[in-house]
Amino acid sequence: MKYALLFLLGSVHLYGAELLNVKGKVMEVDFGAKRVELYVPAYRGISPETRVCLQGSTDKKQVLDLKCGKVLSVNQQKVQVEVTKGGLSFALGEFVNVITENRSNAQDRMIASYYDNLSGQTPSRSGLAAGMTFGLTYFFPSVHLELALSHAVTLGVTGIYGDAQSNNTRNKTYGGLLGVTYYTAQPALGLHFEVLAGMYNSQVTFTGAVSEEIDSLVGAALVGWKGYLSEQFHYRVNAGAQYVSNQRTPQFLDFSNVLPFFRAEVGVSF
Repeated sequence: MKYALLFLLGSVHLYGAELLNVKGKVMEVDFGAKRVELYVPAYRGISPETRVCLQGSTDKKQVLDLKCGKVLSVNQQKVQVEVTKGGLSFALGEFVNVITENRSNAQDRMIASYYDNLSGQTPSRSGLAAGMTFGLTYFFPSVHLELALSHAVTLGVTGIYGDAQSNNTRNKTYGGLLGVTYYTAQPALGLHFEVLAGMYNSQVTFTGAVSEEIDSLVGAALVGWKGYLSEQFHYRVNAGAQYVSNQRTPQFLDFSNVLPFFRAEVGVSF
C-alpha cells in the first residue's frame, strides 16, 4: 500500500504541484478541538488552509494510517493542524511525516478528496456511471447506479442494452443486474469484490422473418478497481465470470454457460 500511495502522489505531481514531505514532532494534542501542534523545522512552504496528511513513524505505513486535515496556523516552526479524518492517535514527542502540496484552493479541494478517502474514514460514495459491459464475443452499453450502505458495502443496479446487426441477422439484448460490492479496508484505492444476480432477455431475428427470444437467469462474480479522476468523477474496471442459464433450450441463440465478464465505466460520485 505504501507503493500505491507513492504512485498516487507521483501521479498528482504531473499536474505541476510541488510535493512536500517533511518531518514534524508532536508537541501538543487537543482532543476537544481535534488539533495537533507540531514542531516542523522545515516549515517553509506550509501555509494556513493547506491540506495535509500526517503519518506516524510507528505506523505500519499503510494508507489507512493517514490522519488528514488542514493547517490552521504557522508560527515559524510551530504548525497547528486540524485533523478531520483518521483520528488523533499521536503520542507526545512522536515524529510524523507531514505530506502536503503547494496548490491552488481549487486544486487543494480535489486532492483533499483523495486524502479523505485514503484515510479510510469516509463512506464509499454513491455514484452513477456509464460504460461498457463485455465478453470475448459481445459488448453492451451499460449504466450502473451505486448506493453506499456503509464505508465498505454498496448496493448497485446495472442496466444493459445491446442492438447489433450482422449481414441478415439482428441480435437485441437487454437486462438488469442487482449487485452487492464489498470494498477492502482502503476504498479510495478501489480494490473491491462484487456479486451480481439478474436476468437477460435476448432476441435474434434472421432475414426479418425467423426469430427467437430467450430469457436467461444470470449470476456473476467480479473483482475490480475504483479510483477518482477528480473530486466528483470516478472510474471503475472489473473482471470476472458470469453464469448464464437459459430458461428453455434455444435453437439459434448461443449465450449460456460460464462466460467471461468485463466492465469499464466512468461516472459521477455524490
